[in-house]
Amino acid sequence: MLLAFFCLYTDISKCQSNLCQHNGACIDRINSYTCNCTSGFNGTNCEHDIDECNYEICNNNGLCINLSGGYICDCTDGYTGQNCESNIAECHSNPCRHNGTCIDRINSYTCNCTSGFNGTNCEHDIDECNYETCNNNGLCINLSGGYICDCTDGYTGQNCESNIAECHSNPCRHNGTCIDRIYSYICNCTSGYNGTNCEHDIDECNYETCNNNGLCINLSGSYVCDCSGGYTGRNCESNIAECHSNPCRRDGTCIDRINGYICYCTSGYSGTNCEHDIDECNYVTCNNNGLCINLVGSYKCNCSDGYTGQNCETDTRECHSDPCRRNGICIDGINSYICNCSSGYNGTNCEHDIDECNYETCSNNGLCINLLGSYKCKCTDGYTGQNCETDIVECQSNPCQHNGTCIDKIGSYTCNCSSGYNGTDCE
Repeated sequence: MLLAFFCLYTDISKCQSNLCQHNGACIDRINSYTCNCTSGFNGTNCEHDIDECNYEICNNNGLCINLSGGYICDCTDGYTGQNCESNIAECHSNPCRHNGTCIDRINSYTCNCTSGFNGTNCEHDIDECNYETCNNNGLCINLSGGYICDCTDGYTGQNCESNIAECHSNPCRHNGTCIDRIYSYICNCTSGYNGTNCEHDIDECNYETCNNNGLCINLSGSYVCDCSGGYTGRNCESNIAECHSNPCRRDGTCIDRINGYICYCTSGYSGTNCEHDIDECNYVTCNNNGLCINLVGSYKCNCSDGYTGQNCETDTRECHSDPCRRNGICIDGINSYICNCSSGYNGTNCEHDIDECNYETCSNNGLCINLLGSYKCKCTDGYTGQNCETDIVECQSNPCQHNGTCIDKIGSYTCNCSSGYNGTDCE
């Protein structure tokens, strides 16, 4: 007989018996378990306490004390926190009074006090009247954290150092100038006003005189003069310059009068303001049949040929332009001229050169050569002169020596020598 056996497997939970100590978390495995320990413990069943002081450092000289499952730091004065990492803020409690500024230190603080207070916590009020002086006899009154000065009349400011500007309210009227004094002022009034504040208008007509029968009219702060005809100025002292507007036309000369003027007109004009042109042709004669033409302020004469001048009184000088050439002499005529030409020239203006060789004969076979304004003769040997008319006297230089006799020839000479000499010149 065959027998068969079957096994039924059932996993037994090891975590049911709470093997993990110190609140460790048990994780069940197949035939085993694992403990996840809480902070500060280790070991299979979290049975060992970890000494954190072997790993953690308490800052700022704090003392580490190990605990079961943890540690604590015993911090030095002025520090706090898990690891004594934080400086205690002594200023957090606002120890500085009267708005003093707290400056945090290590395990302490310092108060910077506002003006008027001192002490560790700014608790003491300073009596500024022991140090401050109220100027100009002002009275010092101590206050909490400050002081005030009760100033005498006429002064103001923190220490009564400022004179009160009584002129600030502009008490002087009508543009008067205010001069500040101690607890008072003086007004320098503009012309025409007086009074403490320049409030009174002066009637200038009681003192001022309008000249030349002008009428005085009082105004607020001033006066005006209503001047009689022909006068002007503040007090009617000036004669009106009627000539200032230049009423006389065409360069006439204006002569000022009282309330009027007179114009002295330039030649050719008449009228109150020299406005009329005089027709001079009614009075003027143009000579030598000239024609008179009236102009504005003048006239002109259109002269007949050969005459000139304001009234055609002058014969025109045709010779003025030197028309005669080559030193010819100009003789003026009526509307014309005549040239007397120098030798060798002819023509109206002596512009032509005369060829003298057409008229002159060079003697003794001389050659005539025409020149500008003249001629010359090139003479044959033995002759000279303007027209070669003169036989040259060769014997004039006494060429025959030793008392030889010179016989003149045409263009030469012969020597008759004394006894005992011969040669061309008996030399």
